[in-house]
Amino acid sequence: MKKITAIVFLFTFFAFGYQDPQQENIANFYNLKTNYEVKTTILSKNDPLPEVLKSLPKYVSGAAIPEQGEIYLFKDRTNSYPFGSLEQVYIHELSHIYIYRSLGFRVPRWFDEGVAMKLSKEWGFADEFYLALSLPKIALSDFNLSKLEKDFVGLEGASRNSYALSRAFVKDLFHSDSDLKSFIEEIKLNRSFEVAFAKRFNLTPDSAFKAWAKKLPWWGPILFLITSTNAIWLFVLFLFLIASFVTIHKRLKWKKKWEEEEDNNQNGYLQ
Repeated sequence: MKKITAIVFLFTFFAFGYQDPQQENIANFYNLKTNYEVKTTILSKNDPLPEVLKSLPKYVSGAAIPEQGEIYLFKDRTNSYPFGSLEQVYIHELSHIYIYRSLGFRVPRWFDEGVAMKLSKEWGFADEFYLALSLPKIALSDFNLSKLEKDFVGLEGASRNSYALSRAFVKDLFHSDSDLKSFIEEIKLNRSFEVAFAKRFNLTPDSAFKAWAKKLPWWGPILFLITSTNAIWLFVLFLFLIASFVTIHKRLKWKKKWEEEEDNNQNGYLQ
């Protein structure tokens, strides 16, 4: 590890009030009264990986080991979906640590990731984009939560779709922070995610997911994308590129025509 860079970054990361407020916010969300110690390590692309991280896909921006209270951040892999800044990755991984400490056991990954994404950043254009890419697939096939969880460690595109689906599913199951927090308390009381889920929704998680997927208007997010500001600007850029190409093509034709006319004129003078 580039120790000097890491030390300076860690000092900036924690000394200016970043770690404590975020830990406090996440701890409060999970009804934890104590700010547990969390070991955070920032890795560069040339740093040797700990054994526990060697099986991770190369595109992963962060990882948490909840049982040990450890977070690893890959500072050269941030700013791509589902994560943005290093700060967002940190909050995301911190959520994994604290939900484990709140419950004492791991929950299904789709729920864990969906909650962590909700806490780390607002729902936005990128979420809609990757959800739109996912919806035709789940609408036209027997897609389930088992497949979704396998895709978390699959190809990068499939992994991004899984994050978007997990976040959207959690977002639609729990319409407010208080609703989600009360469900987490129900998990704690029942000592089981599956039991708490069945009591709350009268369905298994997989049945709820399939019912949710079938009711989704898969064209809805696509319509959102088409009418969004980002899409409009992309369309304007596309039109500009086409116009530029046409203009350049015409100029080349004119130039060729002028050169041919000049050659003909010169040949006429020589006769």
